[in-house]
Amino acid sequence: MGVVIMKRILILLTVAFFLMACGNTNEFQNTIAKQEEEIEELKQELDKSEGYASILEASLEEEEEQIEDEISDEDSQEDGKTELSPGTYYFGEDIDPGRYTITFQDDYSGTIIFHGEERFGENFGMRDGYIYDYTFNAQDGEKLEASIPVILFPK
Repeated sequence: MGVVIMKRILILLTVAFFLMACGNTNEFQNTIAKQEEEIEELKQELDKSEGYASILEASLEEEEEQIEDEISDEDSQEDGKTELSPGTYYFGEDIDPGRYTITFQDDYSGTIIFHGEERFGENFGMRDGYIYDYTFNAQDGEKLEASIPVILFPK
């Protein structure tokens, strides 16, 4: 929208220049005054439009954040399970301490390591020699590392 207004201003200034070149100063001055008024109106319209745009952008960002929060809450509350992306997580900070059964998501295969009192490191997945799930107790400050997406089910 701002580009359109700027083009209109340029056209008006060009017209004013050609009228000035024609030599009729009264007509020229009247035209300039009208064009200056129109330029001011266009500037005000541009400012108003930019204000509306910033309000709409802020509103859109708030709505996007709310939707992301709702989706995240739904994912973590579905049947009490918590879905985690590959990474490192600390019980008491990222995840509530407690008793959990952990398993892999979808068709992923990889390593899950728990650094705690019940320390374990296992390969999870559907391959031979890999395990499907594991139940353990997690206390505050203990660490979980996963190379694959996992699901924690509270017990």
